Amino acid sequence: NYNITVGGNIDIQKSNNFYSANGKVILNGSSAQTIKSPASFKHLQIDKKSDVSLLKATTATGTLTIESEAKLDINGKNLTAGTVANNGNLQLKGSETLSITNKDTDSGTITYDGSATGLKYGNAYYNLALNTTGTTTLDDDLDVNGSLSIIDGTLNTGNNDINVAGDWT
Repeated sequence: NYNITVGGNIDIQKSNNFYSANGKVILNGSSAQTIKSPASFKHLQIDKKSDVSLLKATTATGTLTIESEAKLDINGKNLTAGTVANNGNLQLKGSETLSITNKDTDSGTITYDGSATGLKYGNAYYNLALNTTGTTTLDDDLDVNGSLSIIDGTLNTGNNDINVAGDWT
């Protein structure tokens, strides 16, 4: 039930090697970190200015928090979370499976950096950045409460509407 702060990588071999109860695992390394764990976390926090990548599918049954200036690259791995509180950058390839009960759409950035053909996070974002190879086609209306940036790749509306409250680059 206590918090654990990790400045390096997390490498848990078996799901029964770690039990988080109600505690929070906080990653706050000064260099790139990785998570390779079949164990579930209750609360997982990517601390300010941390750069974390998944090496295995990851579950945070409570809250996954990405602090400002932090990045979590799920690296094409599946992600399950109860709540995502994103003040930083959640990065996806677009091929993974996301199972998130409560998604953050009032802060942070979701970046697609792979060969995404659709938007796995859904159709509502605060900031959305596309840096993809190929074409991403909308399957419903897109609502971006902040800024939309298309760095590389093509965004196809699929006859759906796009609402952008901030800048569109």
